[in-house]
Amino acid sequence: MLGGIDLHLHLDGSVTAEDAIFLAERSGIALPAHNADVLRGYLTAPKRCADLKEYLGSFEIPLKLLERPENVAYSTRSLVKRLAKSGMRYAEIRFAPGLLTAGGASQREVAVAACEAFVAAKEEFGLEGGLIFCAMRAGALTPRENEETARLSAEFLGKGVVGIDLAGDEAKDSPLDHARVFAIARESGVPITIHAGEAGGSDKIRAAMALGARRIGHGVRCVEDASLVEEIAEKGITLETCYTSNLNTGVCTDKTFPLRALMRRGVLVTLNTDNMTVSDTDLATEYARLGITEEEKSVLLGNAEKAAFAAVTSLAIR
Repeated sequence: MLGGIDLHLHLDGSVTAEDAIFLAERSGIALPAHNADVLRGYLTAPKRCADLKEYLGSFEIPLKLLERPENVAYSTRSLVKRLAKSGMRYAEIRFAPGLLTAGGASQREVAVAACEAFVAAKEEFGLEGGLIFCAMRAGALTPRENEETARLSAEFLGKGVVGIDLAGDEAKDSPLDHARVFAIARESGVPITIHAGEAGGSDKIRAAMALGARRIGHGVRCVEDASLVEEIAEKGITLETCYTSNLNTGVCTDKTFPLRALMRRGVLVTLNTDNMTVSDTDLATEYARLGITEEEKSVLLGNAEKAAFAAVTSLAIR
């Protein structure tokens, strides 16, 4: 998609089968298959998962591969290269440094590897954007580890990093339980986006907004609360919707995905990939699957350009 903008794209969910094989071989990590076509089946979620747990199972292999800083760097460069070659002009790539320390690396070593790789690849391939570091919900990381992620986001802001996120299972806590993480971010001027209103309801979205989120990851369940939709529109909060992954996890169906309804109500909606490998998609495919018209495309990409955490060079949308 020439001129595409992706604001919600996970690094671990976008590692290709070919890259996974290369990284495993050089790192001595066992894989369930060494044929890319076969391995792809382990990295890609079913079109309709039984539950979120089944969808998240597709992340086990890439997370293991990314426990080495050199593999984070390689995967970051590879993703930037693929995006640029597909005609994308801007992307924000997110991941949780705290989930990648089991191999012995520190969060800081992971952060340095990713930032250096992104900055170099950005110059090499001409893709604008940056990295978003994710704090994690539901005990996946300790409060101390999440606060370290926030401090690293501040340290590397403008040096590869453009924002901070909160990801993980919405059902097990509230964004407000991570208030200290986002206080650190706000004090340091780090832009905030928070996953909310995907598996969780409107209360999670309101909590995310209270913490200073300028954007909401997914956010589609806001339609269950008319007053919240109105508030989101009035405050200019941007929703980072992701069609295919919402179908995968059963959050929405092709009939209930509310992108057009939200657009009609004045909400700043964007369309994104979420996980290119896990959901077997790219941005052009997302637009095609929804039958987005040229007029709708112009609105969606215009919303994305305005909501981007780093400057986007204005180019004709084609």
